[in-house]
Amino acid sequence: MKNLIHLVYTAVLGLPRRLVTDGVDLAAAYHRFWFAPSAPHTLAFLRILAGGMMLYSTAVWGMELEAFFTDGGYQPSDLVNVPGAPSLWFFVPDAWVRPVHYLCLAALALYTIGAGTAVTKWLAFVIVASYAQRAPMATFGLDQIASFLALYLALAPCGAAFSVDALLRKSKGELRLSSRNTIATRLIQVHLCVLYTFAGLAKLKGEAWWDGTAIWKTASNLEYQTTDLTWIAAVEPIGHFLTHMTVAWELSFWALVWKPRLRPYVLAIGTSMHLGIGAFLGMWTFGLVMTFAYFAFVPPMVFQALRKPSPAASPAPETL
Repeated sequence: MKNLIHLVYTAVLGLPRRLVTDGVDLAAAYHRFWFAPSAPHTLAFLRILAGGMMLYSTAVWGMELEAFFTDGGYQPSDLVNVPGAPSLWFFVPDAWVRPVHYLCLAALALYTIGAGTAVTKWLAFVIVASYAQRAPMATFGLDQIASFLALYLALAPCGAAFSVDALLRKSKGELRLSSRNTIATRLIQVHLCVLYTFAGLAKLKGEAWWDGTAIWKTASNLEYQTTDLTWIAAVEPIGHFLTHMTVAWELSFWALVWKPRLRPYVLAIGTSMHLGIGAFLGMWTFGLVMTFAYFAFVPPMVFQALRKPSPAASPAPETL
């Protein structure tokens, strides 16, 4: 009995100390997660991929520029110019639409190759967001994903590696680690977790996602179908499995992707899903930009191996 009383007494007295210790450890882990300095190589590689997609999608806008970005087009400015959705195109006269469009393409090209990124990274965000918010009834998932990637990349020195800027600064000292790289990377990662969670929850509102017919109904939509998928109707279990797996994967992404051993499998499923959307439904740009965002989960040291080792370069942390 004395031993039991002593044990309870010790546990009660030690509780405040354990709470303080656990709190300090939790705060330290939180600080490491968001602010531990890291190398820029992951974000620099992502800048090239995302920048190339932004350049391509903006060039596609140019095929119907007057139709989408002038007052005589499909969406007059007084119809779509709403508070909270600013766009540089609301200030561009119709006569200047083409010259401004070409300047935007030039800025995005410089951003992609990493030239003057201190300026072009912010221009890239303004340009992508402005195109999307000037023609909101003609935008899709690609525009939203490209916009948030551009914003988060702009918060970090994404031109510090794999860029023209890096080549020009090569003789000016070592490549420094920065907390801004980690913050931007975490924002992309967390944004993906939130995006998939809400996508999964939204699917739960649809009956087709409960009865397993959603994949079939999507694949049989001739508006998007690029490959004959009518065979799915004859093999119902496959369509049901893919439907339920999609929802389960989206709802569990936020938890499983942080497990190093499970991460490759989680991202491989997502890559297969998005590339499948591109191959079978023709949405290649959306499928590709989503898989590009996955590179935020790749540690910088993997990308450092792509560049010639330099004695002056600081080592990257083992993981992000």
